[in-house]
Amino acid sequence: MAATDADLVQRTLDGDRRAFGVLVERHKNTVFGLVSRLMGPNDTEDVAQEAFLRVYRALGTFRGDAQFTTWLYRITWNVCLDRREQRSRYQSRELSAETIVDEETDAPTEFADEDAALPDEILEAEDLRTRLAAHIGALPVHYKAVLTLYFYEQKSYDEMAEILGVPMNTVKVHLYRAKARLKTALEQDGAEDWGT
Repeated sequence: MAATDADLVQRTLDGDRRAFGVLVERHKNTVFGLVSRLMGPNDTEDVAQEAFLRVYRALGTFRGDAQFTTWLYRITWNVCLDRREQRSRYQSRELSAETIVDEETDAPTEFADEDAALPDEILEAEDLRTRLAAHIGALPVHYKAVLTLYFYEQKSYDEMAEILGVPMNTVKVHLYRAKARLKTALEQDGAEDWGT
């Protein structure tokens, strides 16, 4: 029988470093996916490693009153916010206004049906993914976060509120507004068949 996350946390706190390796292995794909969608592919590995390092250092504070994954997502979200803030400070200090590049252009590209067999359908789906990625990339990070947690990670409103550290009503409003912005942007872009 596989150990639970709580068991692995306790074993790690008791000095079993291999137990933490099991936790990392168990949750790495989820953390990497979340970071990639929030930060873009260039920073994924570095930010995910930083998130796991923070988790390891903070294991003693894990109370167990929430799921380990919720706690892990919360730390990962905070690392992403910290990294974006660092990036923003660096850009404003080091780069001129002409050289600043919009960093929010990296976004998820897995919304279209990958089973399309006809070349026209494949091209159409790829075009929709490209436009969707561009529009998601233009969203503020808190909208990206709710879209990622809701659609990709299938988190409940309660879980999203806990992960993001905001009231549940704020999560609902952000999700509603993010979906409305995407729909409007795609309709203006000529994707009338998009539905929310």
